[in-house]
Amino acid sequence: MARNRPDKPRRNNSLRIGAVIVVALLAFGIGWWLSQKPVVLNEREYDITIALYRVCNQRSIEGLTQIENHLNEALSTQHATNPSHIALMAMVEQAKAGQWREAAIACRQALDDQVKR
Repeated sequence: MARNRPDKPRRNNSLRIGAVIVVALLAFGIGWWLSQKPVVLNEREYDITIALYRVCNQRSIEGLTQIENHLNEALSTQHATNPSHIALMAMVEQAKAGQWREAAIACRQALDDQVKR
């Protein structure tokens, strides 16, 4: 004769597994956020970032092309592995992919990172 067992143990296991997953994702997210280092911009890169922020808000493809050209010109005088140059190019690529808002947010974050508190 089969015993009828309540479904409560299964529910408890599902809740425990779900809670563990949520806690793990939260811990990973906090660790990732804390590990990000702010990008340090020189004066020229700061000005380019302000221009890129404006271009992203206006969703101007022409302006984006001009900024990309400025960054490519700067590449000849800088190292391609410069973290600030890589970050700016990533923002340009985001905007080129149509992710204008995300690129603007990244620009704003880079500008905010320059403020010494």
